[in-house]
Amino acid sequence: QQGSHLHLEQSNSAALEAFGELPEDLLQTPTDAWQAVHQALASSSAEQPPVALEVSLPQQDGSPHQYLLSTRHFDLPDARLQILALTDIATLRAAQQALQNLNASLEQRIAERTSELAGRNQHLQQVQEQLVQADKLASLGSIVAAVAHELNTPIGNALTVASTLQEHSRTFSQAIEQGLRRSMLESFQHNSQEAAEMLIRNLERAAELIRSFKGVAVDRTSSQRRQFDLAGVIEETLLTLQPTLKPLPYRISHAIPAGIRLDSYPGPLGQILSNLINNAIVHAFAGRDHGQMLLQASLNGPDRLQLRFSDDGCGIAHEHLKRIFDPFFTTRLGQGGSGLGLNIVYNLATGVLGGSIHAESALGQGSTFILDIPLHAPTATELLNV
Repeated sequence: QQGSHLHLEQSNSAALEAFGELPEDLLQTPTDAWQAVHQALASSSAEQPPVALEVSLPQQDGSPHQYLLSTRHFDLPDARLQILALTDIATLRAAQQALQNLNASLEQRIAERTSELAGRNQHLQQVQEQLVQADKLASLGSIVAAVAHELNTPIGNALTVASTLQEHSRTFSQAIEQGLRRSMLESFQHNSQEAAEMLIRNLERAAELIRSFKGVAVDRTSSQRRQFDLAGVIEETLLTLQPTLKPLPYRISHAIPAGIRLDSYPGPLGQILSNLINNAIVHAFAGRDHGQMLLQASLNGPDRLQLRFSDDGCGIAHEHLKRIFDPFFTTRLGQGGSGLGLNIVYNLATGVLGGSIHAESALGQGSTFILDIPLHAPTATELLNV
């Protein structure tokens, strides 16, 4: 630009392709289509910011096309150099629209995929809950079978004693008719006393088994919250497990201080103990002809309880230790391990009991599971707010 004269000095290849050869005086005496470009260049000054506006210009074939016009000038000693840039808005907008369509499509696909995954996750949770419930019922079923087997002994003994007593009574009645001797009377009295004592012992044993099983069964199936004595619940749980442990070469001992009372859920607590014992039998003592388990309890501060269950078994490999509470993780699939026992333990400990559990172990050095729970279990509302 020299004075008010606008002279088109040079066009790049993109301009030639879009507009063809442009006359040098196009900007000085513009056509109607190029009038907006002329005005933008003419009004450009050092005091104003660079011009940027949208214009419609004819292509080589005469069809209009939208461009974004921007200008920048540089003052030289004898002239002003104006740089005119035209950006193809149509292509840009098409790309933007394509990008918007792609984003919308991606958002829709993400929403569909999220909904699908949420459905699958809900289904998996339902399946897992069903498997957990089935595992609980299977555990309860094994206790039922073991208790029923164990009941055979005291009930069988009581039946034998009752039958013998009945026979003695029949013999005694016949002796009365034939003439009763003092020695026979004393013998009958002695035998009857012994029979009564044996009946009482065996029936009390059966009643104790049934009472313990009823307490455990109700707690396991209902998960009712109540106040209870820790030592009493542990004794009841171990008593119902005794038929399972009796034929095995494994023993469990415990050190539970008297007087520890909880306002919590004895059923889940008993389930945890049962699962830990079963886990030791299946995994820790696999292939061994001996094994010792120990259950210890202590107060951890004024309002928390710590239970430690340990065994002298084979221990847990370091790479497995961080996965033992994962659902379906087992090193003995098809050999008595379902992969749910310790997952149930974890869910009960961290869920309804409101506590935590972790394991400490090394290969060849046994394992210890440490359960930390509050003496007063959280309410359902408190659990939802965690």
